[in-house]
Formats: sequence, C-alpha cells, structure tokens
Amino acid sequence: MFSNNMDDMDSDTLITTDEYSAKKKNQLFLIIILSISLLPLGLCTYCFINYFQVTKPKYVDSLNNLENALYGCMCDAGSSGTRVSVYSWPKRKKYMIPVISEVARQKKPNSTGIHKQNDTELQETMNYLIDFCKKTVIEKSNNKSNLSDVGFYLKATDGMKSISEEKQKKKLDIIRDTIRKSKLKFLNDSWAKVINGSEEGLFGWMHVNYLNHILFDNEDDKEHIKLPYGSIDLGGYSLEITFSSNETIKEHNINLNFTQVHYNLYSYSFQNYGQNRFHEILMEHIIKNSSKSGNPNIIENPCYLDGYEEIFILNNINYTFVGKTNIQLCQQHIKYIMNLTRDEDNEKSINKVYQPKIPEDLKFYGISGLYWIAKFFNISDGDEFHSASELLNATDEFCKKNWEYAIEHYKAKTDEDKKNLKRYCSAGYYVYHLLVEGFKIDKEKKILNFPQKINNNEVGWTLGAMSYEIGLLPL
Repeated sequence: MFSNNMDDMDSDTLITTDEYSAKKKNQLFLIIILSISLLPLGLCTYCFINYFQVTKPKYVDSLNNLENALYGCMCDAGSSGTRVSVYSWPKRKKYMIPVISEVARQKKPNSTGIHKQNDTELQETMNYLIDFCKKTVIEKSNNKSNLSDVGFYLKATDGMKSISEEKQKKKLDIIRDTIRKSKLKFLNDSWAKVINGSEEGLFGWMHVNYLNHILFDNEDDKEHIKLPYGSIDLGGYSLEITFSSNETIKEHNINLNFTQVHYNLYSYSFQNYGQNRFHEILMEHIIKNSSKSGNPNIIENPCYLDGYEEIFILNNINYTFVGKTNIQLCQQHIKYIMNLTRDEDNEKSINKVYQPKIPEDLKFYGISGLYWIAKFFNISDGDEFHSASELLNATDEFCKKNWEYAIEHYKAKTDEDKKNLKRYCSAGYYVYHLLVEGFKIDKEKKILNFPQKINNNEVGWTLGAMSYEIGLLPL
C-alpha cells in the first residue's frame, strides 16, 4: 500500500522534480542502448527456433507418445512360420502418410507355416499371436488403449499359395473366426487373406521407401520429387520386383496415389522363382539332364562343392548327389530354367515376362532371401551399395572350395547350417543372373543394397502393408 503522506517517506528517498526528470531520461537511454545491444541476439534466437520449426521433418518417431497412439497388428504368414508385428501411430487430422513405429514383433516358437498346420495347431498359433498383440498394446499404452480399436490383420504369402483354394478357404475361415472371437477390430474378411504377388511387391516397395523417408520427403516437397528406390524381394517360393517409371508401363502396372504425389509402378511376382522352390527345380533339372552312364541313381551335381553328398528324392526314387563343381555347367542349368531371352531384348525379363526398361539412375534394395545370400558373400554392410559383379566374384571364389574346407571355414555344425551352406554356390549364380540377364541391371553399377535394417528398422513388407491399410481407415 502506498501512503499519500509525504512525511511517511524517509528523507533519503525524497527527490526533487528536476532530479526525477533526469533520472527518467537516464533510464530511457539505458533501455534504448540495451535494446540495440540485444537485438542481434534476439534475431538469432528467433531464427534458431524458427529454423527447427521449419526444417523439422514430417517423419517423426511416435514412440515417445505411445499412451495416446493408435495401434494395429499385422501378421506375416509365410512358408516357414507366422509372426505378428505390433505398430503404433498418432491420430491423423487429415489423410496423409501415417507415421508408424513398430513397437514389438513375435513369432510362435517351433511353429511351421500355417499351410502345414492342422486345425488345432492353426487355432493355437492364432491365439498365441492374438494374445501377444493384446498384451503388447496394454503394456505400451499403460492400459489406456481400447482393444476393440486395435485392428488385427493377417496376410499370407508363399506357403498358402502352395495348397489348393479349397484348403486355403478352410484355413482362412478358422483364422477369421478366431480373430473375431478375440474382440480385436476385424472389419471384414479381406483383413485376413492370401495376398497376390503384386500386392507383396507393392508392400515391400512401400516398406523400403517409407523407412528411407522418400515418401515423406516427396509429400512435403512435391516440386523436387526424389526418385524412389526399387525393391527386389526373394522369398521361399516367389520373387518380386517393383519400381517406378516415368515411361508408359504396358503391363503389370500399379497406379499409387498419395495426397501429393502419384507413382507409376511396375510390379511383378515370379512364382516358382523363390530361393527354395528354384533350388528344387534346379535339382530336378540336373537329374533329368545327367549322364546316363554308370549307375543312373548316382548323379554328379555341378552346383555342389566337391566332396558333398546327399540323397534327393524325386518321384519316389532315391538319387545320390555327388558334388562335382563345374562353374560353367552349373550356370548353364540355372540360365536354362530362368528361360532368358537375348541380351538386346530389353523388354523381356525372366521367363520372357514383360518388363519396362529400368530408369538410368534407379537404385535397388534387395530384401528377404537376398539379404542372407549377400550377407554370406560379405556384400551386405549397411548403407553401402554394391554391383552385381561383386556378387559374381565372391560366388566364383566360394565355388572353387571343397566341402571339407567350407564346413570348417564357415563353421557349419548343425544340419540347418549344412543345408544352407550347400546351396550358396547355386544361389550366388542364380541371383547374379536374375539381376543382370533377367532384370537387365548393369553388372558394374553399384546400385544394389542388401540391408537387414534401414534406419534401425527391420526390412520386409509388413510396415508397407500396415501403412496401406491405415490409409484406408476413416480418420
């Protein structure tokens, strides 16, 4: 409270009118000087804050806000087993590419592909994956997420394609019924289905370009569109290639539209050209074209290392393969099965399938089986791109070894190790020829990357599938 009585003030605080006026002028002068002095600092501070506001990318990690996130679970039902990935993303205010984070992943231990499971095993597998999905969402959201809002999807690939449509339907009916009983969100039957090769190729392409932020960057700046990467996915039974092109795509094209950018994609799936199925066909071809002299059930195999032996059953007949490496003959067998055309025919791929010319500056990511083959030959190392010639040279070196050396050098101790090791000679040549003579990729250009992870995220196709499905959901 201020007193109106001048006598209440100390004499030291009393000033005259002239003194007061001079003091006010000094204060005003000091304020002006300080303002001028601090102006550059203020401008720098404003620019600093504004810079990070303007340049902060749309692609951000939503893991820091899991309690307020939405959730979904995507099952990849492949030939060797089924795994579920749990994803989260923030609520969208408009239709846009969702920012998705994988928060957990799980596969039922000691399980096979669903195409090999009986009804009881299939139900057990599905309940295991569903329970994992529920527990993960409850844990990550601190019990704030309503499980009835959590979408559950299953997309089956190679394994299910190997059985009849009648058997597929029976298994899908069990899967769909089990999901509905879980009380998770399952809006229609298409949320659990066998996807075709083009879909698998598309999802893999989206996954790769999503993790590389290409899709986000192009949405943010449509005036400077970046060329997306192509993707090549080598599965167990099938092989997919997907890439974008500015030229007219005559066949096997997909028109993909986001909010700002349109992509003209070529996508094709080669059935029976996955690494497992191709190996079977190659072995059968070698038997049928082997020399008939001597014991007809003992076959010299030019694609196996010297010293390796195994029993191979074809049409209920036991054949003994004896490794007798012949690099040229092995490649002849591989190229024959691939049914390659003349080099100058640039619009024909494996098995004479139409393929548009690959854009000059396009780079590819090789995923799934391609990663494991490249890793074995030591050309899978993070962000570095490689040439097909590097793979060829590494394959030549390996195929010159004998089986005894390979067992010791690569420490193949288990039956599974030996099963994989025996295939690498033919696998290396197969991948080289499908890249160079099949897809017409320049063998000397370093445009091939074979990653296990991109930006610390596992590479596959499930994230692409999840982002696609979220894009179809209402806001």
